[in-house]
Amino acid sequence: MGERTPDLKDAETPEELEHEVADIRGNMTGIVRELDRRRHVLFDWRAQLRKHALVLGLGTAGLVCVISGAVVLHAWRKRRRDQPLVKARRLREALSRMIANPELVAQPRAGVGEKALAAAASAVAGTLAKTAALWLVAPANGGHATIKFSTVSPPPKPGRAGVG
Repeated sequence: MGERTPDLKDAETPEELEHEVADIRGNMTGIVRELDRRRHVLFDWRAQLRKHALVLGLGTAGLVCVISGAVVLHAWRKRRRDQPLVKARRLREALSRMIANPELVAQPRAGVGEKALAAAASAVAGTLAKTAALWLVAPANGGHATIKFSTVSPPPKPGRAGVG
């Protein structure tokens, strides 16, 4: 079905095949040398600094300008906020917000019970996270995962130091 056996006359001699392999190997050697040279050029950071000095300098100068502008703006706004007329205007706005929405003035804060519940929930979440991590690591340890909780030993009794 359209397939044909190769003619023995078309087959190359071993010397011709060796010559072709040597040509391919020589071509690959040149390519590998070029790739190695490019790698050295790319990762030579000193040469990259010299090559891109202008761009890096402009970028650094721009960053310094932005940061110093932010500092100057912050100082200007703080100085302006501390002026008596601005303080009076802010007080008037705060009082008008307080009169308009008195329910928003004093938001309830979390009590002792809510804080204790949050601490307990945090402890449970930490234990669950540790258990899940050990469960994930167990296949790497041959299927054995143990949870070791650290314990604190009680202090020694007075007069019994060094015994036992």
